[in-house]
Amino acid sequence: MSISNASIVEIEERLGKVVLTLDPIDKLVDEIHVDLARLASRDDKDAGHGGEAEDDEDHLVSTKYVEVSSLALQLKNDVKQLKRVLDANPHAGGRQGGWYHASSSVARRPSIEMETPLDVSEDSLEDSDLAALSLESLDGKLRPCLLCLAAFPAGVEAIKKRLLLHWWIGEGFVESIDAAKKCFGELVYGGFLQPALHREHCREVHYCRVNPSVRPRLVDAARNAGFLVFDEEDNPVQSTRRICLRGNERRHEVAGVRGGANETRGGRRRRRRRNDDDDDGKLLTIYNINQQYVRLDRVGGKPATKSLAVLQLGRWRTSVKEHHVELAAGADVLKRAFMCKNLRYLSLRGISLIESLPESIGNLRELVVLDLRACHNLENLPASVGALSRLEYIDVSECLLDAMPEELRCLSNLEVLKGFVVGRAQSKVNPCRLADLASMPRLRKLKLCTGKHCTVAGDDELRHLEQCENLRSLTIVWGTFKGVTSMIALPAKLEKLDLQRTPMDVLLQFIQPSTSASLRKLYIRGGRLRAMTGGAACWKNVEILRVRFLKNLECEWRDLQISFPNVMVVENWGCDKLASWPCNHLGVWKRGETVTRSATSFVGVCYGMRSGTDLPSPTEVVELYKSNNIRLMRLYYPNHQVLSALCGTGIGIILGVGDNRVLESLAYDQAAATNWVRTNVQAYSPGVTVQYIAVGNEVPAGVNMRFILPAMRNIERALSSAGLGKIKVSTVVTQTILAKSYPPSIGVFHQDAQPYIKSIVQFLAVTDAPLLANVHPYYAYQYEGGHNIAISYALFTSPGTVVKDGSYSYQNLFDAMVDALYAALERADGENVRIVVAESGWPWSGMMAATVENARTYYQNLINHVGKGTPKRPGAPLQTYLYSMFDEDSKRFGLFCHDKKALHSIAFS
Repeated sequence: MSISNASIVEIEERLGKVVLTLDPIDKLVDEIHVDLARLASRDDKDAGHGGEAEDDEDHLVSTKYVEVSSLALQLKNDVKQLKRVLDANPHAGGRQGGWYHASSSVARRPSIEMETPLDVSEDSLEDSDLAALSLESLDGKLRPCLLCLAAFPAGVEAIKKRLLLHWWIGEGFVESIDAAKKCFGELVYGGFLQPALHREHCREVHYCRVNPSVRPRLVDAARNAGFLVFDEEDNPVQSTRRICLRGNERRHEVAGVRGGANETRGGRRRRRRRNDDDDDGKLLTIYNINQQYVRLDRVGGKPATKSLAVLQLGRWRTSVKEHHVELAAGADVLKRAFMCKNLRYLSLRGISLIESLPESIGNLRELVVLDLRACHNLENLPASVGALSRLEYIDVSECLLDAMPEELRCLSNLEVLKGFVVGRAQSKVNPCRLADLASMPRLRKLKLCTGKHCTVAGDDELRHLEQCENLRSLTIVWGTFKGVTSMIALPAKLEKLDLQRTPMDVLLQFIQPSTSASLRKLYIRGGRLRAMTGGAACWKNVEILRVRFLKNLECEWRDLQISFPNVMVVENWGCDKLASWPCNHLGVWKRGETVTRSATSFVGVCYGMRSGTDLPSPTEVVELYKSNNIRLMRLYYPNHQVLSALCGTGIGIILGVGDNRVLESLAYDQAAATNWVRTNVQAYSPGVTVQYIAVGNEVPAGVNMRFILPAMRNIERALSSAGLGKIKVSTVVTQTILAKSYPPSIGVFHQDAQPYIKSIVQFLAVTDAPLLANVHPYYAYQYEGGHNIAISYALFTSPGTVVKDGSYSYQNLFDAMVDALYAALERADGENVRIVVAESGWPWSGMMAATVENARTYYQNLINHVGKGTPKRPGAPLQTYLYSMFDEDSKRFGLFCHDKKALHSIAFS
């Protein structure tokens, strides 16, 4: 249908009025950016030196400002595009020269040739000189900082902010960490960088990624400026000034010389001219992108040049399957590296087989940043490290050090020190002590570790922390559960305290609020802590409290509020006895937010064992989980199609090893267990969230159980070797493993299971893994034929107590069955072992009392109930998996039909 000229004019007139209305918003956006920049500048005044994301959360870019900025930029860009459309028609709005003459505040822009006034082509949009996303609009400091991002491959999930800051400092783009943070903030505000890996307890940006719409232009700008050289796939390779080491370096070396297939002739001329003009092409940076066996001799001895400022040979990714990085001809590589006397940033992070550093490291007198984190074979630091007078940042965390060289005390400019080892068992030399750190006036961030064999990290040593007057952030990691018997005083200006693997039982035996008046953040992760409140102690200035993996910690929410009256954010994760805290499904409570305990955090659905062409595809099933807000899944065997579909969804799973017949091979062959883990777990990590591995499903009580524990141990060893030790290993039992279950308090394991189950329970207790149990009140009801068990007792609809068992009252059969298992666990010395209900359901057809209404009633009441715990374990949500997603042949327990329609109207949240 054609449109008349009159209609077009009318449309343009209306659009012109809209733009005139929106034009003040265009100016307001600019004002917003000015205000945000001022805010960032104000926050940066108090910022310390950058560090690990876990350790540095104070003065970064808040995501709420990022959201405001992004929305404002989008609106600004839409207004600008609308202006350009109307500018293209000089008759728009019935005014000579176009609509913009109606407002003297709007500058005239050149018109664009178009066939139809309202048809804006994609090419026009891509060529738009939007100020917010224009690389040309960046000043001399921001532009090279942004160009560094072109070195990272497309599609990278996240880049740690600290790595960027250190690179910029190394090359001299910025003079200080504060200036680097300001640049980072401006790049985020401008839309060039996007926040990544957001953490619920914190609103700050610790990780970023390049805006996908910006990266193509970013690569072109870096190529044309001669900043980097790219191959035909836009991957950075070797260039005159900056070398990016890649696994297939030789193939790209030739492509790099050509500058890539997509580079224009003018771009090549500009690059050659730029390379010729830039300090005679001196080498500034070598950055290891993905090379596992690093050789510097392949680049013609250039590391020996005196101009090299940045040498990043270690790992930079936040997560990667190929963790191993090694120096080929390691001694020669280090010798070449330490010849670079103007080096400002050196990272050997995560490189294996480095046992020591040569004394020649003392030649690096210009070094500002030294990152040796996770060099797991590094046993000592040379004394010459004391000669690095300009050093501001050093990280030796996760190394094998058992002492720090005495000369470390000479580093008067040091601001961040991570991995400081307090003493060692036997020392032939006098190591650096905590008292020596008082001579570092600029030290703001300290992470200290007590070595596993340390005997001198006692109270007297820790008391010297008080002398570090300017310390703002302190992390203490205990390598042993010995050595703390009395309280210490904290530095007067300390704002953040992170305690890991705490050896004390009571927090107030170690520190008192009166000695930490400035403390705003308190983190406690792992260890023996049982109590953190008591008496009149009041942490009135603490605003953020995080407790993680403290299985012994007990604290009532009301007591927490009394001891921490001004806390704004609380995180509780992996603390079994704190289930009553009103945190959301991510374990976070925020003041002012109403928290509804959603069942999605502890109710899942079994995928089922049946497969067939009449069932939806794995991708469709996973989407069905997501659309119904089902966040947990049980897989009875490793279905690789399902695992692939689960990648990146965040759905937690119980993964079964498969048929019980595989247990014998897993039990007697460690290689078989290792291969199983490699194929079915490691291959999908970290994209798939595996919570538990189920080794065996309802293995009958008796001799067949002999394979369970050896198989569990082999799987657990394989997981640990693969760096997946957080995944718990268990087995699935059913009610038939009990010899007695009524009343629940007399629950005891069957004598045929006794030779095996106690050892299994001990394994679960030691590894902090739950017992997985299939709990089906329906089968108990069916077995009794409906005579001795009322259906209301099985369906959670009893109006009052049905079974009185001592001090415990039972109103439903489900609780009684679970508590009978808890009683049996206690008799097997597993009083601290928790239960996860791996299967529970009610049929809707084909069996006794199997109706759609009964099934719906059971499932909904079960979902509503399990968050309350059981009479024996009140207030502790019981993770439960409904059986099942679809019908299993003759078992009509399905929640959904094969066409993905719900059989029951069930609310999961």
